[in-house]
Amino acid sequence: MAIQFMTGFDYYNQTQTGRVWTLAQGGNSLAPGRFGGLGWVFNNENGYLAQLIPSASTTVVGFAIAAMYGDSTNPILVLQDATLSRTSPITQLDFRLTSDGAIQVTRNGTILASTPSYTFTFSTLTTVSWNYIEIKSFINSSTGYVIIKFSGQTFLTSTLLNTQYSGNNFVNMVRFQPFEGYGGTGQNQYQIKFDDIYVLDDTGLAPQNDFLGECRIQTQFPTANGETNNFSVIGATNNWQAVDETISDDDATFVRSGVVGSIDDYIMGSIALTGTIYGVQLNLTERKDDVGTRTITPIIKSGGSFYTGSLFPCQSSYTIAQKLWQVEPQANAPWTNASVNAITAGIKIVA
Repeated sequence: MAIQFMTGFDYYNQTQTGRVWTLAQGGNSLAPGRFGGLGWVFNNENGYLAQLIPSASTTVVGFAIAAMYGDSTNPILVLQDATLSRTSPITQLDFRLTSDGAIQVTRNGTILASTPSYTFTFSTLTTVSWNYIEIKSFINSSTGYVIIKFSGQTFLTSTLLNTQYSGNNFVNMVRFQPFEGYGGTGQNQYQIKFDDIYVLDDTGLAPQNDFLGECRIQTQFPTANGETNNFSVIGATNNWQAVDETISDDDATFVRSGVVGSIDDYIMGSIALTGTIYGVQLNLTERKDDVGTRTITPIIKSGGSFYTGSLFPCQSSYTIAQKLWQVEPQANAPWTNASVNAITAGIKIVA
């Protein structure tokens, strides 16, 4: 699978970040995103969001970012080797927003290259300016490279670099953070915002193994029951109404079952998008409420058949189980508005 991670921040808040990200501190997802959804905002320099990914020498990261000024003291994006420790990973490359609007590339602090000045468009006190940045890097001690694009236009291609700082020629953790100096108490000029993040490697088939171009991650929620609803409803009238919150209300409304083989699926909100749909990801907020082993899997029904994801052992605290389908599974064909709108999505108890 080429797409290794994606999030649009539309379905969790600050207290729930650990359900999605490997490591998280600070920030708040209850901030306006680019297109009417939610985004992530940092108000000081102490926060970060970090995600483990499969080890890869070639990595592409796309993300939307808005900021009012730059300070190259600390990076906004860090590509790391977390093989020895996920809490103290080794930085291979990092990317810094300078005061003159350039993106600077360093190998753990050693400057390697930079985009031209004023590549980045800064926000003002009255206008939020979103920049969509894509960064492709290859980790190698002599033939490494970095390519940086803004909204699909290439602003940096730097080759024959030493991009390897650790003893391994790969990246397996991606970290987003505010740069140092973002202080102040809730002042807009000190905010740095992120939205619409994707991370991929160069495995698999095109187009999901290289630059995707400027992307939007649109989140849809249940709007009606699907064809199979074996779970009981707590706190709501219908199954779908117990699981349709933008931000999960956890134990207030939910569906529940302890029967192996039970399925609960839902009709989802419809989309009408232009451009390529690179994948459909299902996010399930789940936990077990008693001792013993319980295993679930995300499912979608497409073309009349159910398709399952990985198996997730349930924990006693809430986690989010995810499955990404890069193509429509029945026809093994690219997703379209029609095929996305035709699916139902939900959960199955497998053990």
